[in-house]
Amino acid sequence: MNGKRVVNRSKFGRKLLISFFFLTLALLFSVLADRVAGAFLDRGAAGEGLIFPPKSTFRYQTPEFDFTADINTLGFRDREFDLNQDGETRILAVGDSFTYGWGVGAGESWPKLLEARLRHMGHGVEVANLGQPGASPAAYARIVDKAIPLLKPDLVIVGILQGDDLVPDNNWKPAPEHSAAARGGGAPARATSLTLLRGRISAAGRRMYPNLLRLMDNRSPRQPLSALWKNQAETIIEGLTPEERARFDGIDAGVKRSFVNGELNPALLLGAIKQPNYFLDTHNIDGPEVESLISAMARNLARIKETADRYGCQVVVVSVPYKVYASRRDLESSRRLGLNLIPEMAESDSADKAIENACRAAGVKFFGVTDEFRRAAGTTHLFYEMDGHFNAAGHQTFADLFAPLLARQWFEAK
Repeated sequence: MNGKRVVNRSKFGRKLLISFFFLTLALLFSVLADRVAGAFLDRGAAGEGLIFPPKSTFRYQTPEFDFTADINTLGFRDREFDLNQDGETRILAVGDSFTYGWGVGAGESWPKLLEARLRHMGHGVEVANLGQPGASPAAYARIVDKAIPLLKPDLVIVGILQGDDLVPDNNWKPAPEHSAAARGGGAPARATSLTLLRGRISAAGRRMYPNLLRLMDNRSPRQPLSALWKNQAETIIEGLTPEERARFDGIDAGVKRSFVNGELNPALLLGAIKQPNYFLDTHNIDGPEVESLISAMARNLARIKETADRYGCQVVVVSVPYKVYASRRDLESSRRLGLNLIPEMAESDSADKAIENACRAAGVKFFGVTDEFRRAAGTTHLFYEMDGHFNAAGHQTFADLFAPLLARQWFEAK
C-alpha cells in the first residue's frame, strides 16, 4: 500500500515537472512572439511617432466645436513632411493645445496660418505643427530633442501660453484622448489595495507584452470624447475634499452641467477647483515662488536652445495670449470656471514679463503681440466661451500679428 503511494507521488511529481516545463516554454514563446510583433510594428509605423500614434485619426465634438485631427506618418498633426528639405526655410512650431489647434481644423491653427501668411509675403517657408495638448515647457524640450535631429529645421518657435506655462509639468491642462496626459485623465485615482494590485498586474503585462498590447490598443474601438470626459468628471467629483466640494458647488450652474455631462474638458475645472488662486498667485512676478517658476521655465528654454545650437538652428519664443489676460469681457467669462481673478489682469503686462524674463535668462529671443491682440479682443470674440481656447478668429488674429514681426526679425534682417 505504501509502495503504491510512493509510485503515485513519483508520477504526480513527474507530471508537475512536465507541466511546469511546457508552461515555461509557452511563456518564452509568447514573449518571443511579442518581440517579433514589435519588429513589424516599428517597421510599419515609424515607431511611436514624435508626439502621437502615426496615421491615426481622432474626431472631437462638443457643443462649441466639431473637428477631426489627422496625424501624419511622423506622428504630429500636419500634412506629410519630407525628411529631406527642398530649399525652403523649415520652421517647427512647438507648444500646447493652443499651438496644436484644439477646437479648429488643422489649417485653421496659428502655425499653418503663419505659414500661409509668410508665403503670401514672399517668404519660402514650411511650418510643422508640433503642438501637443496638455504639454508644458518640460514637454516642449522633450519634443524638440526628438524633432530637431529628424526634421532638421532652420528655426524653432516655442509658443509659451501666458500664465499657464509657468507650471513646469502642468497636469491639468486640456488634453485630448490621444495624448499621454489625457490617458491619465488628470483625475485623482483612489489608491485602494485592489487598484494597486491591478496596477502591478498591468505593469507586469506591459513589461512582458508591450508590443502585443500596443497592437490591441490600435485595433480596439476608441471611447467617444464625451463618454471619456464624463467618466473623468465622475472620478474627479468622487475624489474632492470637503473644501474642494464647496468650491465646486459654487461654480456657475451652466459650467457644472456641461462638466457633468461630458461636454467640457474636466482638466479645465479640475485646475480651478484645485488651485482657484493660481493666476492671482502668479500675477506678482517679483515674489520668490513666481521667480522660481520663471527659473524653471528658463531651464527648459535653455535646454531647447542647447539642442538647437547643436544642430545649427535658431530658437525664438512667442507669448500666446490666454483668455484671462485678453480683455475684461474674457476675464469675466473665465470667472465662470471658479477662478479667482482681478480686473487688472486684463491690462497688466506681468504674464508677458514672466515669459520675457525666462527668455532673457535662457538667451532666447522673445516676441509678444499682447497689446495688439487685446485691441482685437475688445471688439471680436477670439476664444471659445466655455472651452477657453482660441477659436478660428483667435488663431487668425494671432498669426496675422505675429507674422510681420517674425518676418522683420528673421527674414528681412538676413
